[in-house]
Amino acid sequence: MSTERRARRARKRGWIRLNPGWVIALVAAVTAGAALAHADGAAPAVGKPAPAFRLADVNQKPRSLAEFKGRRVALFFFCGCSWCADVAREWAALQRSGALAEPAPAASAPNGGARAAAGQPPVTVIVGSGLDAEGCQGVASRAGLDLAQTVLLPDPGATVVGAYHADPCPKVFVIDAGGILRYTNNGKDDAPRKAPALAIVSHALDALRMPSPPPAARAVPATGVPRR
Repeated sequence: MSTERRARRARKRGWIRLNPGWVIALVAAVTAGAALAHADGAAPAVGKPAPAFRLADVNQKPRSLAEFKGRRVALFFFCGCSWCADVAREWAALQRSGALAEPAPAASAPNGGARAAAGQPPVTVIVGSGLDAEGCQGVASRAGLDLAQTVLLPDPGATVVGAYHADPCPKVFVIDAGGILRYTNNGKDDAPRKAPALAIVSHALDALRMPSPPPAARAVPATGVPRR
């Protein structure tokens, strides 16, 4: 049977054989479109929950932002450029000095849970913007970051970078023990690639030391019965 006749019969039956190259291109286009849609969302806002994400660390272990809930988090986005290197070195110096181990003042709360969470040392999370595991490890090694206090998360596809609108770098987001974003460097005096590294790091440290606001209390009517 000729090729043309087989093609006609296939069309009559309602199917055609897909070219593997077309399939790969289609999958790539869908993936890129999904990443673009994610990146085009609203930028993270201070006072709102930090966007959730999942990435594998440099040891291929799946990690998520949710696993750090109950701890303060300093979330950095580094690509390995000179600006990122400067901020990473300043942060590493803080790690070595023990300044990050100082507990944050806890806000008043009806139980001791919030106080205990605020008193724990913060976690440093480094997302490698466009970097693989080797690239992330290189950034950490050159800066002298303390790996006992630091989680390294390669993001070669820059998907989390897009979700956090973390371009240009270096960007830092301070997240409190309840998962609420408390600070990011988007002001005139701490803007990425404009402000000195020390200014960015100092603002992040101040934000880590700020007490988280207590949870909002429910309104109680005059009868004394809690409003549902």
